[in-house]
Amino acid sequence: MRIALGLVMTVLLVGSALAQAPSLMFPMGEEKQQTDEERAKNAERERNYKSAIGKIPDQKAADPWGNVRSSEPAPNKATTTKKTTQSGSQSGTK
Repeated sequence: MRIALGLVMTVLLVGSALAQAPSLMFPMGEEKQQTDEERAKNAERERNYKSAIGKIPDQKAADPWGNVRSSEPAPNKATTTKKTTQSGSQSGTK
């Protein structure tokens, strides 16, 4: 049982370590050289994208609880209860 548990733990640790290692089948980080035509297409695509993003109007922030809440805040309990004076007696007026 201990051996099986040790093998499972080793496989899990090695698997996660191999997942972080660079892949041998698919080289990463190497980009092919772009031709002038491809660079021009990419630049045009980028300009069109920025132009389209600039045309989107700013939206008002959505308030999903706006219809649930009242426009006036609830009264504070400290102001609605009877306040005590410094001498310790209670007074009904503010």
